[in-house]
Amino acid sequence: MFCTNCGASNKRDSKFCVNCAESLGEVQVAERLPRAGGLKKASYFKKVDFLRTFFDFSFSQFVGPKIVKFLYGLSLLFAVLLALSLIVAGFNASTLLGILALLIVAPLTFLLTVMSSRVLLEVILVIFRMADRVENIRLINIEENPESRDDIQWNV
Repeated sequence: MFCTNCGASNKRDSKFCVNCAESLGEVQVAERLPRAGGLKKASYFKKVDFLRTFFDFSFSQFVGPKIVKFLYGLSLLFAVLLALSLIVAGFNASTLLGILALLIVAPLTFLLTVMSSRVLLEVILVIFRMADRVENIRLINIEENPESRDDIQWNV
């Protein structure tokens, strides 16, 4: 099975792409949409699939990789707002502090915020991937070694 997001080759029963961690769930667009109106349609399908996973009461799909992208966007927005507020607060205090905040403190704060959120979100993604692989291993072991009823001691 090929990922519709990045085109990487995956195992047939994989739930997530090994390259980009995109869900390989039931909603897969097999062919690329035409360039003219395809971008709007493709983004619409991704939004519907994104919202549908939140209301999936069977828990057949992990929402992790999808929510991580959203959370990373929010963390970037938070980092920009934090840096801007530091600059404004610096200039409100004094011109020298404003210049210091503009040239050193705000960029450093932005960089550290983005780096820490990225690392945290990647750790979360690794946990989701490990859980998926452990589940696949468990299912393979169950298929290969079904329990025999002859070994069970019945207490009747």
